Amino acid sequence: MSIYQFESAGKYLVNNFVENKVPEAMSTLSEDELRWVENGEGDFPVEIIKRVRDGADDEKQRVLHMIAIAGTWYIAATDSYWAAGQIDGDSYSARVGIVLMTRSPESYYPVHKQMEMIALREADSDQRIGHLASTMTREARMARKPAES
Repeated sequence: MSIYQFESAGKYLVNNFVENKVPEAMSTLSEDELRWVENGEGDFPVEIIKRVRDGADDEKQRVLHMIAIAGTWYIAATDSYWAAGQIDGDSYSARVGIVLMTRSPESYYPVHKQMEMIALREADSDQRIGHLASTMTREARMARKPAES
């Protein structure tokens, strides 16, 4: 696969996710939750993520909805955007998924991999959510700080 093909596949992945899965996930939220997530208000939506994790949907659907909800909140709260990036791999292979890119400094947050681990519903799932919430809330507060001064 050429670099151009790889970039095209990544763009397709992100566009398909944003056009289909994000609205699907947003449609499951109440009006208040939707406003909270879409405006990046307050702290990370821990209880919403836990509700999706514990829901009856299959694992893949739960992962995609959690990515959509967490990512939409994070993007609204910070200067970030959806992208495709490496979420797993080694020196000779890579698995690509949805990531959140930050602009300053430019780096990415592998939200896809995080949500896959949370969706497994293992004993440390709440701890993973807590760590994710702490990190994302801290970064959102730092991003909001200049506007609040």
